[in-house]
Amino acid sequence: MPHALALVFRADRPAPPELLQRIRRPHRALFVDAELRSMRDQALLRFRLRQAHIDLYHAPYYGMAIFPGVPYVVAVHDIIPARFPQYWPRHEALIIRTWQKRVVRGAACIITGSHAAVDDLISLYGVAAAKIVVSPWGVVEWTVEAKPLEAPPIERPYLLCVCTNKPHKNLVRLIQAYQDAAGSQDTFPALVVAGGWSDRYPEVATAMDVANTSRTSALVRHIPNPGDAQLRYLYEHGLGFVFPSLYEGFGLPVLEAMQAGLPVAASTTPAVAEVCGDAALAFDPLDVASMSAAIRRCCGKASGRWLPPWSRKRGWS
Repeated sequence: MPHALALVFRADRPAPPELLQRIRRPHRALFVDAELRSMRDQALLRFRLRQAHIDLYHAPYYGMAIFPGVPYVVAVHDIIPARFPQYWPRHEALIIRTWQKRVVRGAACIITGSHAAVDDLISLYGVAAAKIVVSPWGVVEWTVEAKPLEAPPIERPYLLCVCTNKPHKNLVRLIQAYQDAAGSQDTFPALVVAGGWSDRYPEVATAMDVANTSRTSALVRHIPNPGDAQLRYLYEHGLGFVFPSLYEGFGLPVLEAMQAGLPVAASTTPAVAEVCGDAALAFDPLDVASMSAAIRRCCGKASGRWLPPWSRKRGWS
């Protein structure tokens, strides 16, 4: 008998019509009238799975009902709740960390994107290696057209970094390294940082202000919360990509940059190094000089110019 799939949806949120139209027997939609991670969800999801005679539940995120009542497989992208509990208030961090630990320990199988994440699951949560499967994440073709930035355009070639300003993303060191690499070269590319932003971490904004008011040719610009169309535009028009993170469970932006054809300079953080292999310029994320050298190499210096040959194809000549 072929497998029959039941796709779980929240009843209070409209399901994508194009997806529902594709669900044919023996597959079906299963609606749960509860908010994700709520107390009601803990009981109702369990009831609906049992009622529907589900044999195996696949949760794409650890924020699921802790006791779903059936064997389950869970995808774990990183172990940030255990690595960086300071990102939440103390009581909230304890709840989140305990939740993740309970979910992964109770899973029949855990799917994660890197061997580095496997090591974290084993060392921090005591999970048996035998029930962890590494399935590297991937990227798909963009489904939206690239959309230029609405407010002021970037008027010089730029290096791109896609990440938030959380401390483990290591942006302060990146900006210092970029400023060192730029020096007094008046044609040196700008640095564009695109991603979510939290006022809880003002150090990055301060570092940007220092770089932009320095006597070097550094120019750092932040694009807050770009949508998919803007993000595609940034990738497709960048000169190169730099990723300085101190910790990742995988490092998906690196793959997105490679998909766009950008040369990549990336940290030797285990998961990132695993994703990059020998296809990126590697640097020590704790060493500003190492990062600065990688940035200069990423930009290239041909015939006394800071524009490598591939930039001419992107309209920077």
